Formats: sequence, C-alpha cells, structure tokens
Amino acid sequence: MATGVQVTRRDLNPLVVLDLRGAVTGSAHEVLTGAYHSACQEGARDVLLNFARVEHLDSAGIAVVIGILTDARQHDRRVLVTGLTPHYRKIFDLMGLPQFAPVFDTEEAAQRNGQNAPGDRTAPVSVSRLWPSSWNARARALAWVHVR
Repeated sequence: MATGVQVTRRDLNPLVVLDLRGAVTGSAHEVLTGAYHSACQEGARDVLLNFARVEHLDSAGIAVVIGILTDARQHDRRVLVTGLTPHYRKIFDLMGLPQFAPVFDTEEAAQRNGQNAPGDRTAPVSVSRLWPSSWNARARALAWVHVR
C-alpha cells in the first residue's frame, strides 16, 4: 500500500481533473486541498476527482474530500467524482456524498455532464439538515472501512 497521495492536475475541458494516486488518508489534507485550491485560484469551476489509482481510502481521507465538497458549495463550484471501486462507491452512496458530488463511471461521462450543464449549479444545501454532527464526525464513524 502506498504511504501517501500524489495529485496530478490536467485539463479536460470544461473540467479540471485531479488524478489521485496512492493512499487518501488524513495526511492527504495538505496535498489534496492544496491542489484543489490551486485549480480554483486559476479559475476552475468544475473539478473532477479521479480515484482510479487510489489504493486506499480511509475515513480521514473521506473527511478531506468532504472538506473540499464543503468549500465547493460555499464558492459555487462543482466537484465530480470518477474512478471509485465498487466498495468505495458503496461507501460514498451510504454517506450521501453523490448528492454533493455526482459520481461517474468514466471521465468521459463526467466531461459530457460538464459540457451539457456548465451553468447548472444547484443551491447550497445545509449540511446540518443531513447530519446534525459535522461531516468529519460522520467520516470518523466509518473508520472500520478498509479495503484490501
């Protein structure tokens, strides 16, 4: 298993893709949020997180992703997701994350979504309506989730 995460940025008009590789854990916070904020500072409105090369994603890593989703909602941006294994897709579904970041089977499907709805931004949803506690607490509750 990888000991950290590497993030590579590339353009896939109209999206900015962040290709994640390795282990997405709490220690990924600085690298992942830094790449996200850098893309946003350069004008990205729609960011695709590509998990295709992620070897491990734990509850603290999910908390990092949730932080990105929160920031995106606050700044009228969209985050889309692709490359999840069936196991991680199930976790995202159980946590209700696709409500905030649509999950696509392929990059091409995400790209088509971005092209078809470039101005389609839903109104921010109050997280407290979904989970009374913080998203981080919700993610920590799933600490038992690990993949081999």
